[in-house]
Amino acid sequence: MGFTLFRKKRHAMSDTAWQSVKTFHAEIRTIALVKHGTILTTATNRRHYPGVSETDWMAVQVYELFEDVREKAGAQDLDALGPEHRHILLMATLAAKGTQAEFDSALKHDRSVMSEHMRGLRDGWAWARSMPAPRALPGESAAEMLARFNRGLTLDEAYNRGRETLISGRFIDNDTQLFLLPYAVQRLQALGAQIPCVWRNAPAFKNLHMAERNAVGLMYRTLCISDDVLELMNEVLEEPPNGDLVMECIKMFHNGATRLALADSVTADLPTGRPDSVHDMQLTAFDTGLRLLDAAMRYYAARNDV
Repeated sequence: MGFTLFRKKRHAMSDTAWQSVKTFHAEIRTIALVKHGTILTTATNRRHYPGVSETDWMAVQVYELFEDVREKAGAQDLDALGPEHRHILLMATLAAKGTQAEFDSALKHDRSVMSEHMRGLRDGWAWARSMPAPRALPGESAAEMLARFNRGLTLDEAYNRGRETLISGRFIDNDTQLFLLPYAVQRLQALGAQIPCVWRNAPAFKNLHMAERNAVGLMYRTLCISDDVLELMNEVLEEPPNGDLVMECIKMFHNGATRLALADSVTADLPTGRPDSVHDMQLTAFDTGLRLLDAAMRYYAARNDV
């Protein structure tokens, strides 16, 4: 930060240092209360805000520290704080933005016994800055992110692009989740024929029969539906022969695919056998996609679409 921490008078903070503390406080306050369109706290469920970066979560944590110090001191604002409380906030500011020499100098003058906590904060900032940027955009829900990754293609384009990605192994980059479409088809066909599941044998879209095409189309719509998944579920609700099951499978696949989209990469060892129990709340997009494909094929076949 490049400022003199203390005047010659013992432990008196310079005006420049205090102004830097106040500037930092304004920055983290904006992140916690304004930037993401809602009030973020350390108790906020991070899963609902995938577009918030690790550095912004650190800012939220430190903003709460600032507020805690102010409230415990009984001060209306930062300028009403005394020297000891100001010094705590200076250490917190330097933990985030100061040079190592500035930070170490501030710790030497610590009378609050918070040096270890401040070292933890500094380590936390370093870790947060080393993390990749979130895949979701600011203010974007995980479902909106999933849709953004996969929208914009016709069904056959989406399926065949996913097939190319699956066969090449590029699906591990997880840039889109389109590989889930041919993956489910090949896995279900292999299970039905009781043969090994080999990804290079995933059929092209033109080779799918009508029930498979319709079922794959429902899977693709689920990837692209964003936060309106309930509308898609209602389309099949109470429709014979198994609309209620298809509805449940849509929701489970949407949940699983959304969680998958948040991951930077995907394991290359995709499951090939029968899926886990339907009662397993941690079912992945791999198993839920297979269940949706199977249920949807029976749904469409019974409606004379084959």
